[in-house]
Amino acid sequence: MTEELFRLLDLSEKEEMIYETLLKGGPQSVLEISHKTSFNRTFCYDLIEKMIKKGVILQSKSSKKIYQAAPLEQLEILIEKAYLDSKKEIEKLKEVEKSKEDETEMLEFKGHFAVFNLFRRLISQKEEIKSFWSKRVGQLFQEFLEENVKLRINKKIPLKVLTEDSEWTKKWLKKLSFEESHRKIKYLKDFNFDSTIYIFNGEIAIITYKKGNPYGLLIRNKEYYETQKKIFDELWKTT
Repeated sequence: MTEELFRLLDLSEKEEMIYETLLKGGPQSVLEISHKTSFNRTFCYDLIEKMIKKGVILQSKSSKKIYQAAPLEQLEILIEKAYLDSKKEIEKLKEVEKSKEDETEMLEFKGHFAVFNLFRRLISQKEEIKSFWSKRVGQLFQEFLEENVKLRINKKIPLKVLTEDSEWTKKWLKKLSFEESHRKIKYLKDFNFDSTIYIFNGEIAIITYKKGNPYGLLIRNKEYYETQKKIFDELWKTT
């Protein structure tokens, strides 16, 4: 019998040894099982009791001190039951996962250090990043953004940017020409963004200034993420 089947029956390694001993040697007493497996007799009794409850060992009707392996046909039934039970558990977990997807989670990042950590989150994953990019935020975080760009390029994370059509933006992005193989950018006329928005990996990151201090908001919500992604994609097509 393979190890995988024993796992399905929830048998430990020592229980496997006892079952195989009975399967090969036929009905036996605890003393015989203890001798063949080199297990302590009391320990054997404890394991046998557990295995009887699991249905893999039968107690002889003629003598309560003789035990035998359950027929393989019975094991097939037990394995099928274990499989069906596991499917039910998986369905329950899927329901839990689905309910989590429908939930909204929001995390605030206040101050320079906290917002830097939010920027780092962007490059802690590998999916494409889509961004509505603000010149104002770029100016305030200029040096840090340049460092973050280098880290993103090393990880080969692609970036699509929609940003305002300004001379400063074009000049600064030209300065970052080393990332052009991993970045696509389009300029929007008559658009001014007060905040930078990143759409990535099922999350939305918003970075701005609040009462003169750097402020970030991370939103996890499937519907909101999909909506923002569609808006970005439509603007990208028409720009």
